Amino acid sequence: GTLPIRFFGTDEQKKKYLPSLTKWPSGFCFTEKLVGSDPASMKTYALRVCNDFGYLVGYRVYGEKWYTTNSVFSDKEPLAEYLAVVARIVNNPAEIDDPNSEPCFGIFIVPTNAEGFQIKQRTEFMGMRGIYNAILGFTNVYVDKDQLIGKEGEGFKIALQALTTGRLVIASSCAAASKQALVLSRWWAIQREQWGKSIGKHEAIGSGKLVPAACDILAMEAMNNFASVFFDRGGDVRLESATCKVFSSEKAWRIIDDMMQIFGGRGYEKAASLARREPAAPVEQIFRDARPNRIFEGSTEILSQWVMREGLDPYLQKGMPVRWKQSGVIY
Repeated sequence: GTLPIRFFGTDEQKKKYLPSLTKWPSGFCFTEKLVGSDPASMKTYALRVCNDFGYLVGYRVYGEKWYTTNSVFSDKEPLAEYLAVVARIVNNPAEIDDPNSEPCFGIFIVPTNAEGFQIKQRTEFMGMRGIYNAILGFTNVYVDKDQLIGKEGEGFKIALQALTTGRLVIASSCAAASKQALVLSRWWAIQREQWGKSIGKHEAIGSGKLVPAACDILAMEAMNNFASVFFDRGGDVRLESATCKVFSSEKAWRIIDDMMQIFGGRGYEKAASLARREPAAPVEQIFRDARPNRIFEGSTEILSQWVMREGLDPYLQKGMPVRWKQSGVIY
């Protein structure tokens, strides 16, 4: 929730909310039961509220958001003080299911102590057991017009900007996890001996797994550093961040999966159990926690399609006149 206010909020919003947001976690509410990468299916809406003179004074938010990280301590106690909630802005709830209604998205600052806000469930996952994630409900939650970040219609654009930095964070964390996996893999490849020599000296492990991992980590860091510096200088890195996220998450998963293979049964056994007999590494924990990286902030499948479309579009536009001319179409 910090980034939308920092880059798109008014001076008044920055003064009011940033001191709190820089000291305490906030939540970003985008995903819904039927909405992952398809925002057109979003059902959460913000109903415009006008005064007796017809002037807009605020909105009433209705809906449910899934998988909001940093939102709760428990099923009853919130963690975040503020949420950034993406919703469709309407004059009438019927517009949500009207195929002829043009979607107008907004992103709102919603305090978790607002009347009508509900924690429906704290969610638990196979990995990343330390995250405070939840399903949240909004029933007639009133927000003042000054709690809208940016303008009406800019909500989806602002949300994508927030996802841009999230993708860079995931890409960088994948590089870090890959480094740790490679350190552990090299350690065990030296310690473990089979057929008279360390397994790292066998081609299937050394040149087959360890060397490609080192090369991929170098490539990850180069891509991520370039995109991060470009972003810090104010550049538009939507395409670069998506590319970094796809490449880093996919390569990291292979590196970490190879680490599991190198450790064999010892890798699949929990470290606390193995440590009762010999020095142990948290291979199974790294393995579990790494898997969601290919899903979060846009799955590999949808982001790959987006990268192809956005990355090739300028070249296709330039080449289209040539194609049309060759095919006999008048341009």
